[in-house]
Amino acid sequence: MVLLKIHPMVMVEWLQRLGLYQLISRYANSNLMKGALSMKCNSLEEVRANIDRIDTEIIKLIAERGTFVVQASNFKRNEDGVKAPNRVEAVITKVRGKAQEYGANADMVEALYREMISRFINMEMEEFKKNQ
Repeated sequence: MVLLKIHPMVMVEWLQRLGLYQLISRYANSNLMKGALSMKCNSLEEVRANIDRIDTEIIKLIAERGTFVVQASNFKRNEDGVKAPNRVEAVITKVRGKAQEYGANADMVEALYREMISRFINMEMEEFKKNQ
């Protein structure tokens, strides 16, 4: 029997690509993410390679999120709907909880999300105005 040592985040990515991640996410998050968070690098180069890999995934996800933001503008009736302050606060509450769940700094995550949401609202507002 051959055992492969697979980085936990690579395993998560494979599961996502296969469409299996959602099925096992409750179990996988508790085990795979703990492994990823406790991974120790052996060199600065390895640390930087992991940061670069993560940055690439974050950028891909931001781009994907942007495509949905643009689509959302098609369903909004007015500028207040685009701004959606109640939705913004619901998202902030959700991401603060996720930050705590995964051991991230909740204040930093909130600040990042507030900035990202603000810029996405501006983008969505431009799209909304084009379609009026």
